[in-house]
This record gives sequence, C-alpha cells and structure tokens, in this order.
Amino acid sequence: MTGTETRLLVLGSVLILEPVNAYQLRRELMTWRVDDWAHMNPGSIYTALRTLAKQGHLVLHEVPERNRTVSVYTSSESGRAEFERLFALAVTTFDQSSHLGLYTALSLSGLVTRERMLELLRRRREVMDELGVEAEKYSHLIDQDHLPPHLPMVNRLWRGLAREETDWLSDTIARIEAGESQFLGEPARCYPQQDDPGWAIARDRQRYLDVLGAAGKDADPS
Repeated sequence: MTGTETRLLVLGSVLILEPVNAYQLRRELMTWRVDDWAHMNPGSIYTALRTLAKQGHLVLHEVPERNRTVSVYTSSESGRAEFERLFALAVTTFDQSSHLGLYTALSLSGLVTRERMLELLRRRREVMDELGVEAEKYSHLIDQDHLPPHLPMVNRLWRGLAREETDWLSDTIARIEAGESQFLGEPARCYPQQDDPGWAIARDRQRYLDVLGAAGKDADPS
C-alpha cells in the first residue's frame, strides 16, 4: 500500500469514528482485513496517525482514562480537505498495475454525497474511454515483426481489463443513480450486530465527546 492510500484510509476511518483512540482505530481497521487487501500492518496505522497529526490534518488529544492518558484523534479542517483531495484522486486516477486506490475509496464512499460519488465515477469512466480509444488505435501496430512477440498478449489483456472496468463503471453508476448503496447525509441502512466491537467504540466516542466538550468549556475565557 502506498503512502497516499494509507493516508486516505487513516483519514477516512478517523472521520467515520472520531473521536477515536489509536488502539480502537487499529482494531477496527483490522476487522476490515486491511492487512490482506491493503497489506497494511498495525505499525503503519500508528505511524500514519502521528504523521497526520504533525501535519495538522488530525488533532491529537491526550484524554485521561483511569490511571493513564489515551491518545484520541479528531479531524481538522485541513484533514477533511486532504481527505476529499485524496478520495477524488483515488477514484479518478487509473493505475494499470493496481486498483488499490479505487478499492480504498470505495470502502470510504459513505463519507461523500451520492452526487459527488457519481461525479467522480463518471470522470473515471471518461478516462477509461479515452484510454480504450488509444489502445484500439495502436493495437494493430503490435503485430509488426520488429516488436517483441509478447506484446499482442499483453495488449489483449489490457484491452480486455479496460473494457471490463468500463462495463463495471457504467453498471455501478446506473445502480447508484437508481438509489443503491448509502452515502453522506442519507439514512442508515444497516446496523452492526449486538456483539460487534463497534458498539464499544460508540460508547467511548460519546465519553470522549463529553470530555473534550468539557475541556473546551474550561478553556473558553468567556
């Protein structure tokens, strides 16, 4: 997983769960199996949190808890802007060697509006259409004798994958237009089971909100 995708995933998960402590965030991301599909380990999650906080994209709060303090993270205005930038980049940029950026963005699609998601997917389809035209235009050249003999196989593979993704984009856009899935500002359509660890995160989230709210009032000179 590249640094860009790690930043996108960590920023997005904080936006979903905030305020959230580092351990809870790591545990939640592990339930997403990011170690499998994103090759993301716990150490990289903690590193990304610290880096994003140093850059001002996240705000670190040291919250007292029993006989210790816990590092709790919330997003900042610049962090929300950075998430939106990285999300748009991940959806609209085609990387022939990997779809990890798109997969990461789809996992966080509940953080954008339906209209925004449609806009970005349509933009990606335009990119794919342009690439497909270019591939077809030059496909006849690869059969020439002076070129490496493996190129026809590679070209057919690439053209086939490009057509498949374009079909997927058209189908997904149509489904979202018809009301499928759930996006920012829309009523929830699914709820975790009673034994889901997310309920514990929700309880701690409310407690952190109370603590941070009280701290904010204490710091207010008015």
